Amino acid sequence: MDGFAGRRSRPRWFSLASTAALLALLIAGEPARACVVYLTASISGPTTVYEGSTVTWTATLTAVSDPAGHFPSPYISGGSFNWTSTGSPLPGSTSGYNQSFGSSAPGASLSFDRTFTYNQNGTFQQTLQATATVKSGSPSFSGTDSACVTKTITVLNVPPTLTGFALTGNQVRAGAGQTLGATLAATDPGADTVSFTVNGAFAGQSLDATPGATRTAGTTVGPFAGPRGTEHVLTAQAKDSDNALSNTLQQTVNVVGPQFDTNYGTSGIIDAGTAQWLGDPTITPLDVTNATPDGNLGGLTDLTLLSAVIAGPDASQFELLYFTPGTVLAAGEIAHLAIQFTASAIEGAKTATLTFTTDQNAPLGQAGDQFVFDLTGYSALVPLVPSHDPPGQNWEPTAEIPEPSSLAAWLLIGAGGAGYAVSRARRMSPRAPSTRE
Repeated sequence: MDGFAGRRSRPRWFSLASTAALLALLIAGEPARACVVYLTASISGPTTVYEGSTVTWTATLTAVSDPAGHFPSPYISGGSFNWTSTGSPLPGSTSGYNQSFGSSAPGASLSFDRTFTYNQNGTFQQTLQATATVKSGSPSFSGTDSACVTKTITVLNVPPTLTGFALTGNQVRAGAGQTLGATLAATDPGADTVSFTVNGAFAGQSLDATPGATRTAGTTVGPFAGPRGTEHVLTAQAKDSDNALSNTLQQTVNVVGPQFDTNYGTSGIIDAGTAQWLGDPTITPLDVTNATPDGNLGGLTDLTLLSAVIAGPDASQFELLYFTPGTVLAAGEIAHLAIQFTASAIEGAKTATLTFTTDQNAPLGQAGDQFVFDLTGYSALVPLVPSHDPPGQNWEPTAEIPEPSSLAAWLLIGAGGAGYAVSRARRMSPRAPSTRE
């Protein structure tokens, strides 16, 4: 509380008039203490502040006469004071000030302002110790007096402020198991160290306890899982050495990637049509597209066509044209391919499978998703022409197809007849005239 304490014995110098007045007071039974001019001290200021606050304390020194006013117009005629601050921990600024002061006007006080910055939470005792020469008018009085006053202040902790949360990127490739670098920053007005978390996990610590300084730390976040389109929300927070939590900051990480597509979708049947034996093969366009909606993000969204394999019972009759293994398609790019189907000597439906291996849902250039298509075609031995049936009916062959045995006989007979005709023509040709006589 404001006030004075610790009064000590002090020398007094009395004039003849003041001595007579003092003797009269003593004879009248007045207490001796009432017969002096003494010093009072007080300090004013807040009782509760926050960590990092600068507090102005006002000290007031006054020369006071006895209650009966036997020594009128008391005043201070110079002296000195000392400020001290006690408590654990000590304030961050100078814990004491020493200063001399001059005289006050009669009946007036002297006031002094001093500031202290409290850089750590706790309870502190602010103490003012003053010593002064005090005097009065008529009857005159001169003496030395001391006064001491102590005031208690409570400093409350202030949590840190998270000022920065940055990532090295906000997109990761689907299936790549990528991580990202994170940098965090916070300030604290007190002499506290600061640690950081991201989604509740420890993310680094700064041991810098400089009041008001920015503390930083770095860490790695991830890996990030999930298919393309997955969204990861990261929440960062700081905590000081008094376990006070800061505000939070957030970052969002989006999982992006390529998206395989074709003019037949991502699977299904590709019908190569009907091809005639010994005739031209059929050509069926097949356009492969990187249809990602994530935009062109380079290696995050590029689609690599690692391989394309045709397999199955009739694989030899199908061929993928214009394909190069390792083709890379950026977002929106199209690879114009085609399926070539060649008929065989055996009539009927033909089937195979076409499998694309890509790096979708995998690191760039590494095997990921596969896409399988069923290939179909029909091998015909004679040309097919429209029948006279109404539109929409099946096509029919223009002639009957001979049985294999009949076909072989006709081929042999045809070959023998042709040889007989050539031989007979030679026998029937006229002889050339002789050049000899």
